[in-house]
Amino acid sequence: MKPVAAVLSVVLGSSAALLSFAGLMATAVALSEITGSGLFGICGPYGDAWSIDVQMVTIAVAVFACPMFGVFVARRMFRTFSSPAA
Repeated sequence: MKPVAAVLSVVLGSSAALLSFAGLMATAVALSEITGSGLFGICGPYGDAWSIDVQMVTIAVAVFACPMFGVFVARRMFRTFSSPAA
């Protein structure tokens, strides 16, 4: 049962990390469209400094938090799948 639990936990953890990363990237793009600042102030007109800063923070959170979230989900799923049924 442990090999199956390992494979399932890797698949679910990777999926969680990728989906959360895609969601945060979509949030950064939506913010650039709402504020009219262009993506990161590079592509298109320059917007307020706060909107570009918020986009950069969103990217930083996506790069660092999404892999940690994926590892957290994978560890929880492995513990769930590898524990004996009660």
